[in-house]
Amino acid sequence: MRKSNFFTVTVMAAVFLLGVSSVIFSGCKTPQIEGEPNGAAVSDPDSVETYVNTTPSKIDGKISTITVFNSITKLTAIHMKSRWRAEIPESNYSYNPKTTVLDVNLPAGFPYKRYELVYHIIGKAKKPAVFVLAGYDEQRGEPGVFFDAKTAVEGKDYTFDPATKTLTCIRKIDADTDSYQICWPTAKGSVNFSNHLEKNDDAYRRLYIEWLKRVKS
Repeated sequence: MRKSNFFTVTVMAAVFLLGVSSVIFSGCKTPQIEGEPNGAAVSDPDSVETYVNTTPSKIDGKISTITVFNSITKLTAIHMKSRWRAEIPESNYSYNPKTTVLDVNLPAGFPYKRYELVYHIIGKAKKPAVFVLAGYDEQRGEPGVFFDAKTAVEGKDYTFDPATKTLTCIRKIDADTDSYQICWPTAKGSVNFSNHLEKNDDAYRRLYIEWLKRVKS
């Protein structure tokens, strides 16, 4: 398991949801849990402890985790430029796993506005992974789904329901440790949600470019 300085990870993973050519990173490493060296998977075979860093959508202002979490265990607000950070109490947020929308009310006294912050969300993600493609625009094309730098096959590796925008992995994809990239068109551009691309960065880049050519303008 790779260990990383928190702010290094945050800088790499900070995201701006649903803008033009947005790039979203998740997981990258499993946050350490005392007594469980490999995260929550030791005690709960149906979930894995991981994180997502995100910002409010530029389309509707909603905060979405994309990865479906069974539960949220910690939420931290971060101002990237100043590196100010503060944990948000559980009483100040609620989570809907069907939509992955996280409704956040900032505590009194926070020095920054809601849209100025990155939200570092730690939770227990479903295993195999399930994703809700926030802002997906079906009229512009199908999502691009790539596992281990190869095109995944719908019906064999995953299923996708355009009505609910839910992509469910048939293949046993771990949201924290496996390598994957999921791309989808939105009304204002496209989103690229990815994890562990390091060893196959060029291959993933080619797959994304080829997928983007099929998206309607």
